[in-house]
Amino acid sequence: MTQYKAFKVKDVFSSPEILNSDVYQISLEVFNAVSHGVGFVLSILATCFLFVKGVKSQSLMSIVAYLIFALSMCLMYFNSMMYHAMSRTILKPIFKFFDHTAIYLLIAGSYTPFALLLVGGWLGLVLVIVEWGVALIGIMGKAVGNEWVIKHSTLLYLLMGWMAIFAIKSILTKLPLPGIMWLFAGGLAYSLGTIFYKFDEKYAYFHVFWHFFVMLGSACLFVTVYCYV
Repeated sequence: MTQYKAFKVKDVFSSPEILNSDVYQISLEVFNAVSHGVGFVLSILATCFLFVKGVKSQSLMSIVAYLIFALSMCLMYFNSMMYHAMSRTILKPIFKFFDHTAIYLLIAGSYTPFALLLVGGWLGLVLVIVEWGVALIGIMGKAVGNEWVIKHSTLLYLLMGWMAIFAIKSILTKLPLPGIMWLFAGGLAYSLGTIFYKFDEKYAYFHVFWHFFVMLGSACLFVTVYCYV
């Protein structure tokens, strides 16, 4: 008697035949490169808006904080776009390093305007120092091939992302409700995205989903900074 295996969508997404096929690999990198290519263009526009906002504030601190945030987005999206666009060239290892380390820059850069302009004081300064310190550890660990840092990079991303919990009282006090909602939405988008990032080698197109969650998170944080910080 013939037995039929129950159809499961998960089996299609995790099929070795699909994951190892050239068609899938090429299409995956095209989607990845295009998605963050769009993100790069949008981040350039965001840089322009934030620079104008900083100039209008007539505060050097504001200009610097906004530009650090904006340029961290530009660097991350550019390196991600180039890594996936060059995935079948000899430049892949170089852009892979820049792509993975740029995530640390994005998180630390995203924290900078909140810590310096919103939280302020010694707490804001400590928050900036810790964020950039962890980012430096992650980047240096990746550069020297530290196995612990490489293996636990997703954990480091999450720890950096949710370090705002230590300044939550100041944030809730100084941000209006819409700003809090946009900020929380951004953090949630990044956090949910790490699930797809963690399993992107096991399931088809999970890395593309990760890219879209990163773009969503960036958009939410941009709205928060531009409108409320």
